[in-house]
Amino acid sequence: MDVKNNDVQLKVLDGASSKLEQYYNNLKEKLNNVHPTVLSCDTWTSKYINETLKLYYYMGRSLEFNELPKIPKAELKLYWIKLLSDKRKTSEDQLNNRIRPTIWLSEEWDKLSKHFNVSCIADVPYPTFSHFDHTTNVINKHNQDFLNLYHLWVKKTKKHSYRQVQKYAKGNTIVKKEYFSNRVNIAGDVHRRIVIQREQFPPIHKRNIVFYNDLYSEETTRSKDRQRTDDKFLNFYRYPYWMRDAMRIHLFDKIEHGELAPSTLTNYFGNFVYLVKFLYQKFDNPSPKVITSSLIEDDYLSWGNEKKLSGKNWFTNNAALLSTASKAFPDIWPSLTISPRATRKITKTHYKTGLGRMQYHQECIGRSIPENVLKELINNLEKLPAPIPAIFMLTLTLGSRSEDTHAMLYDCIEQDPHDEKFMLLTFWQNKVSKWNTKPLLKSDDSHNKIIDIILEQQKHIKNKYKKKTHYLFPQFVGDKESFLTPNWTRMEMKKLIVKNKVVDKLGKPYKFGWHQLRHHRGTEMAEQGHDIVAIMMELGHTAPDMAANYVNNRLQLKKKALMEKGGGRFYTIEGEVDNKIGDLLIRKQQLAATRVCGGACALPGQLGTWCHHANACLTCKHFRADEKDISYFQHERNELLKLLEDQENEAKEQFGLGHNRMADIVKNRQSKNKGIIKSLDKIIHAIENHRTFKGQEEKLEKDTESPS
Repeated sequence: MDVKNNDVQLKVLDGASSKLEQYYNNLKEKLNNVHPTVLSCDTWTSKYINETLKLYYYMGRSLEFNELPKIPKAELKLYWIKLLSDKRKTSEDQLNNRIRPTIWLSEEWDKLSKHFNVSCIADVPYPTFSHFDHTTNVINKHNQDFLNLYHLWVKKTKKHSYRQVQKYAKGNTIVKKEYFSNRVNIAGDVHRRIVIQREQFPPIHKRNIVFYNDLYSEETTRSKDRQRTDDKFLNFYRYPYWMRDAMRIHLFDKIEHGELAPSTLTNYFGNFVYLVKFLYQKFDNPSPKVITSSLIEDDYLSWGNEKKLSGKNWFTNNAALLSTASKAFPDIWPSLTISPRATRKITKTHYKTGLGRMQYHQECIGRSIPENVLKELINNLEKLPAPIPAIFMLTLTLGSRSEDTHAMLYDCIEQDPHDEKFMLLTFWQNKVSKWNTKPLLKSDDSHNKIIDIILEQQKHIKNKYKKKTHYLFPQFVGDKESFLTPNWTRMEMKKLIVKNKVVDKLGKPYKFGWHQLRHHRGTEMAEQGHDIVAIMMELGHTAPDMAANYVNNRLQLKKKALMEKGGGRFYTIEGEVDNKIGDLLIRKQQLAATRVCGGACALPGQLGTWCHHANACLTCKHFRADEKDISYFQHERNELLKLLEDQENEAKEQFGLGHNRMADIVKNRQSKNKGIIKSLDKIIHAIENHRTFKGQEEKLEKDTESPS
């Protein structure tokens, strides 16, 4: 069979009896593996399903397959076995809605087979898996002809409404939209699943529909639980037939080597659409033969810039695919030489502002939620359905990523076995694939609020479900437990914002994103004087660069440096002015100076040298004190004076007990603190007495008195 013709209508079977028999044999093998009686038994009662097939089915109505030919009959039987094996599909509504399409297919199959000119259900064309215009977006709808025929049949009952309404926030209004009722759309779902079902018979490297669960192991945390209603899959029918083999090899290799996580795969797979659209817009009948290095580096890159595509992945991912294709299929795909420097010609574009997403040259403080908006949201939290207020406050106080908060486990908190004063909060960080354990001090007000929120949610779960659940914020689809989806909670937040007229600085409805709360926590810690290491530990970063975005706060420092450059605002621990710090703070693309508590660190970050001893800043030659933080330095000095007195008494006590080693340690600490006080004295004196500086020349503002 010609593969090109296969693309026109998803016909694994071309009508030839040998192909039909092969398909039927595949179905028989699958059904016999379940139980030897499945093929011969055409009336499935609850007793037969529960006791013989060992599947859970509690409906009073039996499943009848008598009137169907052998292939559609086997297709439907395998469909039901897969359905009843899925815990997400075991509710009464789920099963009831699927019984009617089964009856319809049994009663009307002769008419349907003639209408579509097919011999099996899987051959009825399904738009998402059929030929479509590659210059446009994917058609993700059921076969409307198929649905209309079912609608006409089911409408005869006149018992139910066949339309449903959905509400969602769009701009500054709540939008209502009508859809076909699920009682109608479910027939399209049965059709789709049978088409996908057939696609699973070939080996995985030849399939055009590949499930995520076949690509990732059970150990991939939360991957399966994230698939709440349906198993996710890659649809290679979305792409031309001549690209599919190269795409499969490229993607499967990256997944095997851990380079593509399930959450990343969807967008990575979708980026290939850009290359396809470009080729089909430029050529009438594109193929690997038309692809050249200059076509990609010049024409494709210019096309992407004209389309104002965001980021670089639309170019780099396709360049990587072409490289793999030429190596795997050198007789089909040309060997290209695409310079890495080509990406420099990509026009830098912004994401839409206000979405809490990474933006080009937009600092973390700009992505943090504004204080006035935060205050309004907190005041209106009680209007949201539970448990959104709890999720909001946990995300705000912990700075955790959106999904990590929503997917916290029920037993995420426990008493610290080594210290009664602490509770331990543990949750999985999916992005970095590691557990994060936070100690919560019971006597601390903010920590105590976190503890109370979690304990209250646990109590609510026990009252509602009469047992512990796996997740702290569970969501059940059928009998399958998952965690509450961030998409739903975000939409509820958007509705709250529209209804209560929470606006941004332009007077438009504020565009809320969960990640903004994480940025708020990082910015808040930086403003409180926490160093890079502390923020890394709090937010769960694996490298200092991300935490440095908050501590360094380059936008704020750049503005500060430009306004005060040469103005004598930063002092060394010797009380001298550092005029070069302004230059360091405004250098582009370099972390040349880092914001630390009380000022800035002049240690060149671009050298890759990160200081892990921020508490020793006040005795470090790289520290530059900010004159606006004088109250901080005065407070530190007063506290250290008290500490010196305590250390003096402790040293005497240790000597009296004969603990000379401990006494020496205390004396050593006391000596270091005296050095810090000495530095503080110089800094405070310089700030209090020096007012303005220009270059190396010191200009003191003194009381002008006439000489006597």
